[in-house]
Parts: sequence; structure tokens; C-alpha cells
Amino acid sequence: DEWDHIGRSIRLQQEGFSYFTSHTPIEIGFDIILLIISAILSIFKTDIVYIYQFLPAINALAIALILFFYMKKQFNNYWLALSTIPFLAVLPSNVNILGIWFYVPILASVPFIYLSLLNLEKAVRENSRKNLYLAAFFLFLIAFIHQSSFLLLFIVFLIYLSYNYKFAIEHKKLFYPLAILIIPAIIMFLHLTNNLSNISNFFSSFTWGPISPQINYNPFTLYGILASFFLIIGLYFSFKNKTFPTFRIYSLISLISILLFPLLNFSIFSAYQRYIYHFMIASIPLSALGL
Repeated sequence: DEWDHIGRSIRLQQEGFSYFTSHTPIEIGFDIILLIISAILSIFKTDIVYIYQFLPAINALAIALILFFYMKKQFNNYWLALSTIPFLAVLPSNVNILGIWFYVPILASVPFIYLSLLNLEKAVRENSRKNLYLAAFFLFLIAFIHQSSFLLLFIVFLIYLSYNYKFAIEHKKLFYPLAILIIPAIIMFLHLTNNLSNISNFFSSFTWGPISPQINYNPFTLYGILASFFLIIGLYFSFKNKTFPTFRIYSLISLISILLFPLLNFSIFSAYQRYIYHFMIASIPLSALGL
């Protein structure tokens, strides 16, 4: 995956704007990120291949800083913010589920996942137009970096706003920025309908089956027994104090998809392996709250 996206970023640089009309828009946002990194490195006469090994660590550091500063600022709790860091640091990684050892589209989208959900919660909590603009913008970026993450996060947005429907109706003008999401939706729809022959194939594009080899994980033992223990405590206090509602929805959708996969032999909107990582990413703030 890493080599493939390096190659795509090189073609993007060579072909310019024509690349957007002649190649798939799938994960093109990630290719643009690599192109920007390559352009910066060219100033120092360095090739991205030589520094790619450091990009996973840089991305993990960005995730940690976002978690720490946003949690500290929004909840005014230094220890809650600090507690997110060890849970992030000990997340497992392997070539099946990927993880913070790798720099691939799903991991590049994680900083924006946290930014979109934390800004959405603050927007509703404080009637903030600015934070809703930011939530919409970050979700827009995810749509081009990793489409299956966008679909999952979009469902989280819909459920959360449906739960707060009275607020949404009363402050409907606040939600106009979400119209920006029509742009990636149209682009992806045109791409799918252009490459598919019938409607059944169109819907099958949103389902993922087993891969070879298919490894079914216990999400709680993979995340860690101790981390899962704090997750359960965190869920209790989250419900009690009405905090982290989007992360509760996010983790629950991921967990249901993981548990249903062995029975249905497919998952919707994202692959089973990606849901494993989404579950752990969603659990970090809740585990920190439990600790």
C-alpha cells in the first residue's frame, strides 16, 4: 500500500490536473498529502522513499498532540488529556489490521477523525458555528483520504445529530456548513456509477467480505484486558455525565460490525480489519476517562 501510494503521488506530480480526470478519486487525498511532503523534501534534495520510515511516528505524534491539547482545552482536565497518550502508544499494529506502525490512508485519517468528532461535540455543546465549520471541514478531508472512514464517520454524525434533533431544528442554520459534504458524495457517486454495470454491483461496493488470510480477533483482548477494563468504566461515566457521545456511537457501531462479521461473513461501509482499528481509536478517550 505504501509503495502504491508513493507511485500514485509521483504520477499526480507528473500529470498535474489531468490526473484527476484519468484516475480513480479513491484515497486521492492521501496521494496529495504525499505529494506535499515530497515537494517539501525536494527543497532539501531528499526523496520521500528515504524518510517514509519516519512518517508513521510523525503521524502518531500528531495524533497524540491533537488528543492531548483538544482534550485539555475542551474538558479543562490535564490528567484526562494526558491519559489518552499511553492508550494510543500501546495500540497493537500488524500487517493485517495495520496500525500506527504504518503510514497508510486509514492512519492518515485518524487525526482528522478526532478533530471532526471533538469539534462536532463542542459545536452542539456550545452552539458554536465555528466548531461546526471545523467538524464539516475535517470530515470533508476524510472523504478524500479514506472513503470507508468517511462513510462510518458520516453515520456517526447522522446518529448524533438525530439524537439531538431538537437542537438541530432550533439551530438549523448552524448546520449549513455540512452541505460541503455533497461535493465528495457526488464525486464518489459518479465514480461508482461510471465503473459499475448495474445497481446490485453499486450496492456491493459498500460491502466487504473476508480477505485471505482472514483472522477474526477478539476486539477486547486485542485492545488489551486492562485497557478494556478502563473502557467499561469510561463508558459508565460517559453515560452518567453525558460526555463523549460521538465516541460512544463510534465505538458501538464498530463493535457491532466486528461481532456480526463471523455470522454474516461481510461488513458494511468498511472492512472487518478496519473496524477493528476504528473500535480501538474510538475507545481511547473513553478508556482515558475510565482511568
